[in-house]
Amino acid sequence: MKKIRSGQSLLNGALILMITTTLVHILGILYKIPLTAIIGPIGRGYFSLAYGIYTPIFGITMAGLPVAVSKLISESIARKEYKNVKKLSKVSIFLFLIIGIVGTLVLLALAVPYTKIINSPKTIYGIWAIAPSLIFCCLTAAYEGYYEGMRNMLPTAITQLVDMIGKLVVGVLLAMYVSNRGMSEFLKSQTVFGIPANTKEEAVSILAPYTACAAIVGVTVGTIIGLLYVMILYHVKSDPFSKTDLLNSPEPETTKILLKKIISIALPILLGSLILNITNIIDNVTVQNRLNYAVQIGEPIIRSQYGEMLSKVFTKDVPTFLYGAYGTAIDFKNLIPTLIMALGVSSIPALSGAYAANDRKKIENTVVTVLRAIVVISLPLGMLLAIYARPILNLFYMNTNVEKTIDLTADIVIIYSLSAILLSASAPLNSMLQSINKLYLPIKAMLAGTVVKIVLNYILVGNPKINIYGAPIGTIVCYLIILTINLYSLLKTLKIKPNFYEIFLKPLFAVSITGALTFGLSRLFALQPFFSENRMGILIECIVSGILAIFVYFVLLVLTNVIKKSEILRLPKGKKIAKVLERCKVLR
Repeated sequence: MKKIRSGQSLLNGALILMITTTLVHILGILYKIPLTAIIGPIGRGYFSLAYGIYTPIFGITMAGLPVAVSKLISESIARKEYKNVKKLSKVSIFLFLIIGIVGTLVLLALAVPYTKIINSPKTIYGIWAIAPSLIFCCLTAAYEGYYEGMRNMLPTAITQLVDMIGKLVVGVLLAMYVSNRGMSEFLKSQTVFGIPANTKEEAVSILAPYTACAAIVGVTVGTIIGLLYVMILYHVKSDPFSKTDLLNSPEPETTKILLKKIISIALPILLGSLILNITNIIDNVTVQNRLNYAVQIGEPIIRSQYGEMLSKVFTKDVPTFLYGAYGTAIDFKNLIPTLIMALGVSSIPALSGAYAANDRKKIENTVVTVLRAIVVISLPLGMLLAIYARPILNLFYMNTNVEKTIDLTADIVIIYSLSAILLSASAPLNSMLQSINKLYLPIKAMLAGTVVKIVLNYILVGNPKINIYGAPIGTIVCYLIILTINLYSLLKTLKIKPNFYEIFLKPLFAVSITGALTFGLSRLFALQPFFSENRMGILIECIVSGILAIFVYFVLLVLTNVIKKSEILRLPKGKKIAKVLERCKVLR
């Protein structure tokens, strides 16, 4: 069999996904900069509201099945059942197609009730535009699950990149076209798509749902491009199994048996996702309704709180405006958890194989490796994002029509950044529990966390003095509960007692020292107008500070023996790095 059979190691596979995910997120932020500048805060609100119903349905349709396919394929390869692998891929493609179609129909059926509940009827245009993407995403996931089961994360990584590039180009161009056409009509006839508008602000308000819809069409086109790439790769790329392997392989299981196996693994995961995502729909509706309530009973309090930020925003648009600023913050809030999610994806085939073989040493090594990686990566990234939230937002949105929302968005980003480890650990822990067949355990955590989140959102967001800040507070408490339950369940089930001093306290010490130095450096930069009022200066500050912080943090990790010499040697150019550190008497 060819090289692909052995697959990538847990960390190598995760590293590939992390690098690509970083590029995708950078492109995503670059995509949101011109997009938000074109559609404005109100248009961004419509964009976020459409995603508010789409994301839970997407999560439900995708839940469990990719995990099941990856798990079954990795187990079949371990048993040398190569014909079973090929049949599993065909069965999963058919199954995912059906699920994608059902998901699209459900989303379309819920569109009108959802827009009525949130009191935003024009959000329906964006929902209509994004609904077909569920079909393409599901089909793409079937192909990705096939490769991930063989511990080959590269196709998934490239598909994400291709998808984002398509979304960026098409979405921005379409939004720009609709915006220019609408404003041209307003300047000529004081109407926007036939609707009278007396002022420019009113024209922008009328135009917002249409520009948001145009941007979302770009999202759907991006999913089509990603699917085309992975389909071509699957059908053109040479078979990963040799003819000898296939001849010696036992006959595959029947389609009925394979479907039963996929569903038996996917069902509890789907149930958990269903609970979580239905709660998220309720959460989105609750946040929007409670914002409406907060404005209704305390608009003067909210306007005094945000001052100039809301000076030209109509009363009816204030909730959507605040939700739009929150949506901008979510782009940055999801960056670190999405990177760490790669550890979960990569851990499924690794831990599944070790657990099936009852290899206690490999099981413990896998779990400890994932936990240590979560801490070592999420802590410094959260620290850097918290310190540089405002400079980064200024870099992206300075001199745009959303510049006045930067302070609000930065506050929310900081809240999420300081809790990065809580947000990041959930997905990898879920994946590891799924790998050892403890599929129902995460459901308890989800139920407990999301119920508390809804209650907190209802209380806090509806308070005019707290308003939109209540949403991140509820989310953090939710993930704290989920993390506590899942981590306890995993360690108890596997009877593992990790060294938390090595895993958590040492990296926390390193990141605390690094954070103090980085914060001091940021204050020095802030004294110079070039580094606070100029995009180039902000970019230089972020790059210089980021490189220095990473260097200091890495050295501290080596000095505290969090990163060992054997691990450095496995890095690219590891021998040269080790020699340099030894000469500097950092590494012994």
